[in-house]
Amino acid sequence: MSWYLTIRGGPDYSRFAATAPLVEFLAAMPELRQTGPRDFQAADGQPWVVVIMAACNPAGGYAIDGEFLPRINVVELVCSDSGDPAWYDALAGRIAEFLEWSAFEGERQAWPSLMTEAEWAAATEPKLMLEWRHSRETASERKLRLFAAAAFGRLLRLLPDPRQRRGVEVLEQVAEGVVLRSACRGVTAEVRQAIPREDRASDTLSGDDPHYIALMLYREFCSSSMAIHAVHATAGLADGGNEQQAQSQLLRCVFNPFAPTFDPRWLTATARSLAESAYEARAWDRLPILADALEDAGCEDEAVLSHLRGPGPHARGCWVLDLVLGKS
Repeated sequence: MSWYLTIRGGPDYSRFAATAPLVEFLAAMPELRQTGPRDFQAADGQPWVVVIMAACNPAGGYAIDGEFLPRINVVELVCSDSGDPAWYDALAGRIAEFLEWSAFEGERQAWPSLMTEAEWAAATEPKLMLEWRHSRETASERKLRLFAAAAFGRLLRLLPDPRQRRGVEVLEQVAEGVVLRSACRGVTAEVRQAIPREDRASDTLSGDDPHYIALMLYREFCSSSMAIHAVHATAGLADGGNEQQAQSQLLRCVFNPFAPTFDPRWLTATARSLAESAYEARAWDRLPILADALEDAGCEDEAVLSHLRGPGPHARGCWVLDLVLGKS
């Protein structure tokens, strides 16, 4: 179960604070580690937490942290039910004292504290799957960004501007380390500039608005909550149910919380070569051949073989390919 501690200056979001001093304050806190320009999560050995900085309108519409918010009026701590409430309260209290604001406990949202392998295989709610995956252990930034890139990639035809379609490419390049996150500021700005000004900080857009998916892409670049806006982008479709189903399948391709131990004897030169070529060329039709090579090397694990021989969808970050290639 997750729950929120909201820190703000008042119930009407009328009080703002400069973002930069807060970033410096959080960076000096031993309980947190900085994962991006304005992104913070729990330090090693601390209860799981994500710190979200935002600008919020009176109706509750958020623009999430990122590089284009020099002033904010709300900070949220996303907390885990398995953590010590007193630890979260103390952390929120120190932040509130620094800002001279107040902390309020927000909504609790339930996810399964224990999900079986069968339940994971049958799950169709990508947001729930992501939250449960976070509650189990921290997912790598690379895998989260690759999932987000694959999810937005399925929606390229709906992005109205070539600058936004370029943004999806860069999202994957950031995940792969080809482009540093700090170096993609220009692309992020272009994704934003292609959204009409009146829609840039609004959560009241209709699900059929052509700029909704683009807005979620922009927030994906800016937010410390990686991949969640890719999931939210399905709200930009008249019928997002089918896309949520596809995203659930992509999550099962990229993440397998029940992955078997990979026997190094399966990692023959042939298997590595096939995995590398399939990964680089996105030649997912070669995955059944990789399954044959692993099987020839002694692999009898049904999860590995059936995933490679299955219909997909597949994407970079595939849990079997990552095991063969030594990626995480």
